Formats: sequence, C-alpha cells, structure tokens
Amino acid sequence: MEDRSFGERADATLEQGSVAAERALAYGRAALVTAMTARSVWIGANWGDWASFAVVMAFAGYVLHRARTGRLRSRDALWTVAGDAALITAGLGANVFLHDPDYRGILLMPDVASLAVTVATAGFRLNVRAAALGWLLGAAGALGLFLMDRAANPGVAQATWSSLLVLELALSAVGAFAVFTARRSRKMLMDHARAESQRDRARSRLTGLLRQSHDARSTLASALLNAELLERALPKGGPPRASLERLVDDLRQLEAEVRTVETRALEEVTLLKTVSPVDVPAALAALRRSFRHEVPELRTTCPEGLHLSFAGGEEGFVRAFRNLLENARTGSSGRGARAVDITITRTGERAMLVVRDDGPGFEASALSTRSWIPSSKETGSGLGLGFVLGLVVASGGSVELANAEAGGAEIRITLPVAASARVSPV
Repeated sequence: MEDRSFGERADATLEQGSVAAERALAYGRAALVTAMTARSVWIGANWGDWASFAVVMAFAGYVLHRARTGRLRSRDALWTVAGDAALITAGLGANVFLHDPDYRGILLMPDVASLAVTVATAGFRLNVRAAALGWLLGAAGALGLFLMDRAANPGVAQATWSSLLVLELALSAVGAFAVFTARRSRKMLMDHARAESQRDRARSRLTGLLRQSHDARSTLASALLNAELLERALPKGGPPRASLERLVDDLRQLEAEVRTVETRALEEVTLLKTVSPVDVPAALAALRRSFRHEVPELRTTCPEGLHLSFAGGEEGFVRAFRNLLENARTGSSGRGARAVDITITRTGERAMLVVRDDGPGFEASALSTRSWIPSSKETGSGLGLGFVLGLVVASGGSVELANAEAGGAEIRITLPVAASARVSPV
C-alpha cells in the first residue's frame, strides 16, 4: 500500500497533466478551426460549414475559459471527448445534406480523417476511460454517417460496406493506440510521482536528522565548554581532575561522532538531488579493486551491460556498496567476513541485488527495524546501513535484511532498471 504523501502527489500530478493536455488540445482545436475557416473563405463554404466552425470555436473557448479560471478537472476529459466527437460528427453530417455537385459520399471525402484525429487526441488526456470513449464514439460516428449518407443520397454515395469496414479498422487501430498512450502516460506520471515521493521521504528523514544533530552539537558544545572551564579550575592531580579529564575526552569523542553524522547526512542529501543510470558491471569492477585486500574473496555476478537507476549515479552506487562491504568486513562480535558474494539478476524492469557474506549475520533488533536500521556492531552507529537505505529508497527501490540459512548476513536490494536499458532483452 502506498503512503498518503505518494497518493496526494500522484493525484496532483495526474490532475496537472490532464488539465495541461486539455488546455493544449483547446488551443489546437481553435487553431484548426481558424485554418479551416481561412480555407473556406478561399474556396467558399456553405452555411453548415460556417455554423460548425462557430460552434467548435465556442467550445474551444469554453474549455480554455474553464482552464484559465481553474475550474477544469481531469474528470472533464469525458465530456470534452464526447463534445469533440459530437461536433466532428455533426460537422461531417452537414456535408451529407449540403454538398458540392461532385460529391461521391461522406466516407470518400478527406474530411472524414477528422474522426481519426478525434480518436487519437483522446489518448493524450491521461484518462483511459476517455480514450476508450473517444474510440467508441468515433466508430459509432463513422457508422452513423455511412447509414445517413446511404439514406439521404442513395444515387450519389459510392461508399460500400467494405469502405466502412476499412475505416472502422483504421479507427480501431487509432483507438488502440490512444488507449495505450493514455495508459502509458499515466504510468510514466505515476512513476515520476512515486520517485519524487520517495526522494521527499528521504530528504525529510535526513533533514530531521540534521536538525537533531545540530541541536545535539549545540548541547555538546555547551557541555564541553563548561567541562573545560571546570577542568581548568580544579587543581592538577587527584580523582576529581582525572574523572573530569575522562569526561572531557568522552564529550570530544561524542562531538566528533555527531559531526560525522552531519557530514554523512549532508553527503546523502547531495546525492539525492539526481537519479541517473549506473553502469553496474563497471561499478562492481571498481569495488573489487578497492576491496581486493580488505575482502579477499569478493565475488560478483551481474548481467552484461546492465544499467540501473540510482540516486547520485555511479558515485552514490559505489558509496552505498562500499558501506555494505565495510560492514561485512568489520562484522560484529570481533569477527568480520572474509567472503562476500554480490549476485544481481534482472526481471523485466526491476533488478534484484543480493549481498551475502560469511560473517556472524544480523541481530534480531536489526532485522525487525523498518525505517532507520540500528547497528549490529557493539561500537557501530548504524550510519552505514541507514545511508544505504536512504539512497536505495530515493532510487525507487527497497532493502530487506535477513540471515542466510548457511550463516552470515544477507541483504536483498531491488532497484529499477535504467530507462535506456529497458528495451534490451532480459
């Protein structure tokens, strides 16, 4: 289940996209009518053409007025599609009764292509139901015009049932494309909203951490200053002075750790700004070179040419996996891992990255945590895994911790395949 922030962002994104599409189509509708009016002035037009031009222009103006006043909504796509289909069908229907002497049938006129245009543009409204409605109304309009033409002009109309079938097949192809376009456009916007929501959550978490870190540093600085003043006031030698010196050392060490937290959080905030493709085989090769001494048995398995989307690009990817390898190397209970396996498999537009080591594994407290992962080491701060979690979530992925059946830690990470690599075979 998606969280509320994602739902709100997705609704807002789809609403804005749909309204923008309606506004653009309204401008296009007005421009088309203007061009047709100029053409009619040049070649001459009957009163039916002029009436349809006026009605279409009024409809375009009404849609633009609603858009500019903020009253246009995504749900309005249904009636705007229906309005387009009705206006086009009515305009073509006028030619059935008011036509030139060389008229051969409504389906043989080039103006009938406007039905296909109406069906196609329905797909750009980010509404699958509107696209399907445009398809249905376009097909029904073609059938209605054909029957009307045969009834009104039995000795003139030359279009046959075969001509109608060809037109209906063409409209079906255009309609299927419109539905696909609407569905694909919605998915792209939803993916964008999901990625933005994930990055917002990561930024919010890091911003809160930075605020807490700043407050902690202020408190520590004050405590350290008071302790140093008290240290100077006490005579040298004796238990009180020794205890105070140890306290001052502890405060300085704690201040350094808080400063480290701030630095790491600031680095992650910087990396969250962009999500870009990563050449995974090349990044893994760099990791093997960096840890060839620290982790003697580092094995990687990855499909050739795999590119994944990751926050911070290659820098963020390498930093995240350096943290994982460093955690495995240092381990807990005084024992680190000597062998680490990184296995990457791809399924469609997602990839599974499994990092498995032969160390002591995770403690139960680490496995039960969902948001901020605590350290499984006695002297650790949990920053390494927390850093990895933030980058992965901001990249559109997820992290799962487990202990392997044969012993050792197992980290399963899912990440999206980069858009440029999604056309390659799996």
